[in-house]
Amino acid sequence: MGLIKKNIIILIVSIAFSNVEVSVLYEDGISSYKKENYSDVIQSLNKILDFGYESEQLYYNLGNAYYLENNIPLSILSYEKCLKLNPLNKDAQFNLKLANLNVKDRIEIPQPPLFLKFFRLFKKIFLPSEWILVWMILILILSFLYFLRKIFDVSYTQKIELIVYVSLLIILLPGILSIYDSYTINEGIIIDSKIKVYSAPSNSSTELFNINEGLKVDIENFENDWVRIKLIDGKDGWIQSNQILEI
Repeated sequence: MGLIKKNIIILIVSIAFSNVEVSVLYEDGISSYKKENYSDVIQSLNKILDFGYESEQLYYNLGNAYYLENNIPLSILSYEKCLKLNPLNKDAQFNLKLANLNVKDRIEIPQPPLFLKFFRLFKKIFLPSEWILVWMILILILSFLYFLRKIFDVSYTQKIELIVYVSLLIILLPGILSIYDSYTINEGIIIDSKIKVYSAPSNSSTELFNINEGLKVDIENFENDWVRIKLIDGKDGWIQSNQILEI
């Protein structure tokens, strides 16, 4: 457990909260973090989240606090939420890898080809909403350049138009896939140990296999108090909804 502490970077920064109570909780969290009272940090940061405030810094520090309290599932969940807001947060990536070493059922994924790894990294540069904003900016630039060329007969803008147009085409696919993933991929973290996975949403159905806390799974669909999950190796089944938290 000592390794992660060496890599902790306190990312909580001064934020001007409009809510006085949230501001007090925030300051309490900073103070508790410095004193290494991690249970108090967890309490303060979760209360801030309850008020509707969230940021990668809050989730990152919450993950660290959970890890140092030996709550591996919730530390993994917090790091995953941090990376959902900023997929390029290297500190969260590092600490998530350390936390996942404690997961009994983790499945080692072979490294993808270099070009695929680069494409996935490029896709994560922006959030879905940011990809849309980038497209809009490039389209506005194209429109402005076209307007200059047609109205004022400025020919040298054609080369700039071509560069912007090519740039738009290059970023179109990763942006579309990023938006598609945000709407179609739903993932969760198992929070209970030795969970029985069933063939149907019923305790009387066939028990397929067992999984343990901290495992990241795909959420396929819901039915009453049951969730159908799918593991990275293709196995799927049903568990009770209180045994998993969505990322």
